Amino acid sequence: MTICVILFGSINTMTAQVKLQTNNVDEVLKAMTLEEKAMLVVGGNRQIATSGEYNGMIGGHAQRVPGAAGATQSIPRLGIPSTVLTDGPAGVRISPRRDNDTNTYFCTGFPVGTALACTWNTQLVEEVGKCIGKEVVELYVSAPAGGLEKPACELKAFAKTRELQPNQSETLTMKLSLYDLASYNEATQAWETAPGKYTIGFGANVENIRATAPYSLSKQFTVKCHDVMKPNM
Repeated sequence: MTICVILFGSINTMTAQVKLQTNNVDEVLKAMTLEEKAMLVVGGNRQIATSGEYNGMIGGHAQRVPGAAGATQSIPRLGIPSTVLTDGPAGVRISPRRDNDTNTYFCTGFPVGTALACTWNTQLVEEVGKCIGKEVVELYVSAPAGGLEKPACELKAFAKTRELQPNQSETLTMKLSLYDLASYNEATQAWETAPGKYTIGFGANVENIRATAPYSLSKQFTVKCHDVMKPNM
C-alpha cells in the first residue's frame, strides 16, 4: 500500500518597502498614509523660542540651522528625511550670531503680507521695501522682426551690485558684442546678426523690466563657420 501525504501550507509574499529615490516620487506618494501626508504639511519642531533675541519666534533648530523658520517631519520607513526651512511668510530668517563662530548671518525679514495689507497704507508698504541689500540686474534683448526666428526676449548678460543702503545706487557695466546677438543660420552656415532696431531691457527678471533702450544696426553682421569637421564626400 502506498500512502501519499499532501501538505497544504500558506505562501507569504514579502514586498520590499519602497524608499524615496530621485525617480520614484509617485510611488512613494502612493505608499504614504493620509496621516503621513498631513505630517508634511504641519511640519516638525514647532517650539517657541522664549529667550534671547529670538523671543516669540517659532523655530529652535539649534543643532541643525540655528534660528531656522521650521522643519518638515521625517518619515523613516519611506526614506523621507526632515528638511530645514529657513524662509517663511516674512522672508528668510536664521540666527545672525552663532556659538563659537565669529561670522554673522544677518538676513532681511519683512512683515507678513497680510499684516501690511491690513494697514491700508500704501506709503508704508513702499517703505518696507527700502532695505540694505544686493541686487542682480539682468540684460535682455529683443531682436527686430523679419530675420531668423528668435525668442521674443533673450537674457544676454547680468551683473550684481555691491551691498547698497536704502536709496543708494550703483552703475553697473555689462558688455555685449554683435556676436552675442547672432543666431546660427543653417542655410548659410554662419552666425548672423540681422540689421534693424533692437530693444535692450534691464530688470530683475524677464517679467520685471524696469528700463529699456533702443539699439540700431545698419547692416548685417556675419561670422562664417569653418568646415573643419566636414567629411570628404
